Amino acid sequence: MQLLQQSAYDDSAREMLDKVWNGMVIEHGLSASKADILFSHIIAADTHEKPAAAVPAKAIPVYRLFTRVAAAAAVLLLLATGAYFLLYHKASPEVAGSKKHFKNDIPPGRNNAVLTLADGRQINLDSSASGNIARQGNTIIRKQDGGLQYSPSMAGGSGSETFNTVATARGNQYQLVLPDGSKVWLNAESSIRFQPAFTGAVRRVEMTGEAYFEVKHNNKMPFVVMANGIEVHDLGTQFNINAYTNESLISTTLVEGSAKVVKGAHTSLLKPGQQAQVNGEGNIQLVKEADVEAATAWKNGQFMFQGNTIQSVMRQLERWYDVEIHYSGNVTKEEFVGAISRFQNISDVLTMLEKTRTVSFEINGRKVTVK
Repeated sequence: MQLLQQSAYDDSAREMLDKVWNGMVIEHGLSASKADILFSHIIAADTHEKPAAAVPAKAIPVYRLFTRVAAAAAVLLLLATGAYFLLYHKASPEVAGSKKHFKNDIPPGRNNAVLTLADGRQINLDSSASGNIARQGNTIIRKQDGGLQYSPSMAGGSGSETFNTVATARGNQYQLVLPDGSKVWLNAESSIRFQPAFTGAVRRVEMTGEAYFEVKHNNKMPFVVMANGIEVHDLGTQFNINAYTNESLISTTLVEGSAKVVKGAHTSLLKPGQQAQVNGEGNIQLVKEADVEAATAWKNGQFMFQGNTIQSVMRQLERWYDVEIHYSGNVTKEEFVGAISRFQNISDVLTMLEKTRTVSFEINGRKVTVK
């Protein structure tokens, strides 16, 4: 392992650390690059060196499970184990026991949304049974496989300019298939507005919050997403849009295909692995090597932090667990790196964050205080 070979540890320490590294990669399925990133932080924390160049500049060391070490190799092993729990969401007996100091707990969010039909009727998708639940013109709306599907009937699509809206509250997420076969995943506190049967020259949808799109491409009828004043034009693609109003940037991350982001007179053409960030002034910044895994982690059932402030972390928890966040005293300015399942109780997430020894929490009802 190159990182260890470059470090100042003696042969016995390197041998033990090699075993830890190999165990992470072989037994637990980590990629070699992620194991290298983890160890670069461990080595930097112990030797007071800067992390290896392979680590993004923003991903500063935050795993302060131990701030002073005497036996470097043994402590690094513990550091590696602790950081592994934080990075790959497998709670240890120690972590499970440490949750006792929380007065109560809050379960994770669930799959649910509210469908608003063109005539104003609302259908709670959590309580409705599977099968056909409504009809809009010649389009049948069906609930199946935990999601919503719009299917034009044999009679053809509707020509009316009507719209439906699917919206998630805090603590909810949902998936739907649009009339053209495109798939959409909605994160918590998000919505999408669309025609039950696309008509005209453009398939245009409006969204709030965060959504992942898997667009069924059609050269004759382009797909355009409108979100907080920006437009994202599909050019045959899968992409994620984060447009929460309490975030400083509107971020569009391209997973595959190509897409064009438009804000006023500004335009950015995205390639896979790139991200367009639109700030409050309407300027677009292109990130050529974006962290796609982190941007889409929510869709895959994870929280993933890559240099996030505690405020950024808590905004994600606030939306998913439907809690009220308060801050007490001088809150840490450290940035957090790691991942944990979104389907853990909030105490599991907070306990993992507390393992960094930079922050602590209290839970009272649905109020979480950050200290």
